[in-house]
Amino acid sequence: MLDNYERLAAVIAATGDIAPERLQRLVFVLQALGAPLSYMYQMNFERPYSEDLESDLTLLVSQGLLESERDRRGEVLRVGPTKATAAFLERGEDVRRYSKAIEELQKADPRILNFAATFGAWRELRYEVPTALKRTREAVEEKTQREVAVEGERLLERLGLLTGR
Repeated sequence: MLDNYERLAAVIAATGDIAPERLQRLVFVLQALGAPLSYMYQMNFERPYSEDLESDLTLLVSQGLLESERDRRGEVLRVGPTKATAAFLERGEDVRRYSKAIEELQKADPRILNFAATFGAWRELRYEVPTALKRTREAVEEKTQREVAVEGERLLERLGLLTGR
């Protein structure tokens, strides 16, 4: 069985290069789907953020298990898998079960991924699916176009997140 940071490495092996901010949202949605990751999130500027995930990223980079690209100030722009990271995906059967969802989320437009993460945040607050969806639509429609809400709902449907728990 893999530790949480090893599962995170397996997710990154499946996604390929990814920006840390996008990874935060992707993992948040994966957890809502039941993926075996256990990061604690808080809302940061209306987006889910996990300090624990950030710490695990730093650990994986420092151990040479992830590559990273930084800007001039030292901020991480992207992280990517190494050959060693692939071993975590091979051993991580519990993560591989979510490979279709990982692929779907990785391909999603950033605005659509934000929609899914916002929906997940409302569900985390124990709102029923219809109410969480309504609040997500309201929040997103204030900031973006109606098409984003429609595409976001389609993504949630494909991922199976519109069924109540």
